[in-house]
Amino acid sequence: MKKKDQLSKKYLTSGSWKFNRKVSEVFHDMVHRSIPGYKNISDTIGYFSQKFVQPKSNIYDLGCAIGGVTESIIKYVKNEDCKIISIDKSSDMIDEFKKRFSNKYGENFSVKIMKQDVLKTDIRNASVVILNFTLQFIRPSKKSYILKRIYNGLNKGGILILSEKVRSENKDNLFINAHKDFKLSNGYSTLEISQKERMLKNVMFVESIRQNRYRLKHSGFRRTVLWFQYLNFISLITFKLQ
Repeated sequence: MKKKDQLSKKYLTSGSWKFNRKVSEVFHDMVHRSIPGYKNISDTIGYFSQKFVQPKSNIYDLGCAIGGVTESIIKYVKNEDCKIISIDKSSDMIDEFKKRFSNKYGENFSVKIMKQDVLKTDIRNASVVILNFTLQFIRPSKKSYILKRIYNGLNKGGILILSEKVRSENKDNLFINAHKDFKLSNGYSTLEISQKERMLKNVMFVESIRQNRYRLKHSGFRRTVLWFQYLNFISLITFKLQ
């Protein structure tokens, strides 16, 4: 049974956000109640992976958390000669990922699960790379570095799927207020919402859609499509041209 996120129900005096064991245990509930369209994004990533995967190539799920996107890729991609490589730097997330997948697929599922910092990941022979709400947790000074590494490791015709929370360029806070109401409608209290925002403040580096497009262009990607937006949450698909 999936555990419900109640980590911020009590008043917390201090501390920054950490992807620890407690978070890993409630992560599935947390993201579905906090991120509008999360299930649609995850499912469609699997679909796009099927469309763009190349024979004998690698698919990278960078910042894989507990494996939700990887599971979507397994559902859609049937190419047995392709390898799925799922990476996260949180040992607690990786442990939860392995436990979930072992229970569902047994010990022989064809996914390489690695505990590693995505900044140190060597991207090779990739046809699909996914950063699903991962880049936003990397400091701005390192974001272009990882995007360039991904571009260099992609095969021609390969894609990067980048999902992010973005900073609205409107000054009326329309999306911010709507997102808060979304979380309230999913059972979070005002205290829980404010405490999580405070804990995320120093570890989550949100940028605008324009800034994300700029980084992608200057990392080598010449064609980028916004395929999903729900309030201040987006997903882009960007191509390494033939």
